[in-house]
Amino acid sequence: MSYVVTNLNGIFVLYRSNSPELEERQKDPKAVCARHELGEVRTVVKKVVGSLTVNDFVTIQPDLKNNLGDLYVFRKRFKGVMLYVKLQISTRTGKVTCHSFHEWTNR
Repeated sequence: MSYVVTNLNGIFVLYRSNSPELEERQKDPKAVCARHELGEVRTVVKKVVGSLTVNDFVTIQPDLKNNLGDLYVFRKRFKGVMLYVKLQISTRTGKVTCHSFHEWTNR
């Protein structure tokens, strides 16, 4: 499985590419944007992440794998679609990485 990292003006978006099982589970940002006609994925992620507020905040998850900083989970409605966004601010570099960007699903 390959990973794609895209730099959107200092926000690093990390997602798996060429993964049919992710599209089926609605976890691929490109598939979500295409399915709901939200627009080009880079533009959508930049708009959504840039518009997050404290009211969109859901929880903090510890980074148990890499110990690079806590993971911040947000829920944001964009063009009628509820999205799940998980961000991390590196404790070493201060860079923001978007680890998850997909439809919000209740589990």
